[in-house]
Amino acid sequence: MFADLNNLVIFRSLLDDPVVRQLLAHADRAGEGGALPPATVAALIALAEQYGLAGNVLGDHLIYLLVVDENTFSITAEKQRGQIGASLLTACAHDLAILKRVHDATAAFAGGLLAGYRPTVASDLLAFNALKQSWASAGAATPAGLAAMLAKHYAVYGCGQMANHVAFRWDRKNGLAGITHYDKTTFDDIIGYERQKNTLKENTEAFLAGRPANNVLLIGPRGTGKSSTVKALVNAYAIRGLRLVEVAKGDLLHLQTVSDLLGSRGKKCILFLDDLSFEDSDGDFKHLKTVIDGSLQTRPANVLIYATSNRRHLVKETWQDRQGGDDEIHRFDSLNEKIALADRFGLTITFPSPDQQEYLNIVHKLAQKHKIGLGEEQLNKEALQWEFSHSGRSGRVARQFIQHLLGKIV
Repeated sequence: MFADLNNLVIFRSLLDDPVVRQLLAHADRAGEGGALPPATVAALIALAEQYGLAGNVLGDHLIYLLVVDENTFSITAEKQRGQIGASLLTACAHDLAILKRVHDATAAFAGGLLAGYRPTVASDLLAFNALKQSWASAGAATPAGLAAMLAKHYAVYGCGQMANHVAFRWDRKNGLAGITHYDKTTFDDIIGYERQKNTLKENTEAFLAGRPANNVLLIGPRGTGKSSTVKALVNAYAIRGLRLVEVAKGDLLHLQTVSDLLGSRGKKCILFLDDLSFEDSDGDFKHLKTVIDGSLQTRPANVLIYATSNRRHLVKETWQDRQGGDDEIHRFDSLNEKIALADRFGLTITFPSPDQQEYLNIVHKLAQKHKIGLGEEQLNKEALQWEFSHSGRSGRVARQFIQHLLGKIV
């Protein structure tokens, strides 16, 4: 039975998995009989705790491998939204006939320490939980039916890292790196700024629906919620295929590479450039200009750029720029180049600092959310004292004040 895995075609890379290799070695030695070797049991327990595999851990592991495997079928299904050619579906069905037989037989090896295994923490992997449920519901489905089900799954959740993570960071050495512990901020956590949040959501929903959408520049003083609003997007729309990819300012040279990589996938991706600004001598802003609008190569239809900044004009501008210097002949050309970067974002959303009443409103709503029992007068007094001793009024300062109060509660 395990030896049948050697006949896989589309999912052949599953043979590189350490546990699968151990299963094949076990089949060669014991002829499919006998208990699993202790090393294999140890590996499965470690995987169960890492990914939340439960019950039939070996069967769950096979389903997890289907979730993350990047192959011709899974990537095509992701990119073509589940519309797969008949020949490729047939090839996938061939493999699923094998995998279903193996999966159904794994229950016989779930004895001993693996019997009804329950991990310390249940799985929070959306794609894995969804495929596990679909696989169980499929029951006696034919291999062709399983292939169609799997194509729909990849269309919704993607495959590989795109299935396991909703947020990524670009690493110049290792490429796209999934963020395991992603910020869970939601729009409800951001008090106020309803117009700004709705504007960004409308643009993002148009993007997800395949309608025209703009690159966005979010500007305003520090702590007003610009970055949190962008992060909240993926928590709201990940199930609709949105992914967030953070690119550091020092990696803007790689921006075209990241854009091209994401363009080969089927998920809608936002390139997130946080706290963006450039010094007068910094030439990296030209890489950003080129990717946004200024190259013969067009930006992929599934990629947008959302950037935050404390400056309206992203490149530092001096009075000397306006007055002209001794060594600058075409000073207006240089000045226009600096201003043009911000203008290339089709949509600019401004987050102003809250006035005192808005600041206190944020404090009261956060206090209510966290069930802080201070009276209104006392809460106002302490909130204003906190503001005076910190960096002024902002949503961030209000949240820090509430954290301070929560830390004092015993």
